Amino acid sequence: MGKSVVWMGGAVAATCVVASTAGLLHLDERATARERAERDAIGTVQAMYDVISGPAGTDRDWDAFRSMFAEGGTLTFFTQGRPATADQEAVPPRRISWTPDEYVEKAGAHMASNAFYEQSTWDNAQVFGRIAHVMSAYETTTEPGGEAVARGVNSFQLVRDPADPDAPWKVLMICWDTESPERPIPAEMTRVGHAGVPTED
Repeated sequence: MGKSVVWMGGAVAATCVVASTAGLLHLDERATARERAERDAIGTVQAMYDVISGPAGTDRDWDAFRSMFAEGGTLTFFTQGRPATADQEAVPPRRISWTPDEYVEKAGAHMASNAFYEQSTWDNAQVFGRIAHVMSAYETTTEPGGEAVARGVNSFQLVRDPADPDAPWKVLMICWDTESPERPIPAEMTRVGHAGVPTED
């Protein structure tokens, strides 16, 4: 659909033009739905950053945090490890997975006594049907707009309720890794802003 045959004339050609225009309108509607879904997915990521950020001594809205996860949602991250010293053995890098409740218990304890702010510097969303993936480069600071004390990349896997196409995105998994001198964030992921990519809805 959407293609006209140029060697046809008269009424047939007119019919092809109408069909082509209708096809373009359909594609525009699909693009709009896709773009809206991508914006919503990035909005969910931004909301996650907002809910975990705040000054020391201020409780986060952990009920809101938990509500952002789909059933069975997890958070997975990689530790940097530690080289051996004269006083300590080496600690290899590890991959650790937490449930949202474990995150509240372990990371929440740190946030209770330390200011913690996290914001994205670059987001890229891909959507197909009821699944979405957002790659999000982030910076961690100890005050809003402050100098970054850590940077990394979050990978968000999001899902929607299969029975409700208008349901909000829920987090099925967040997986992140932090930047290091040996593993810098790619230059194209350090620009402040959002990037959408062509996808199918």
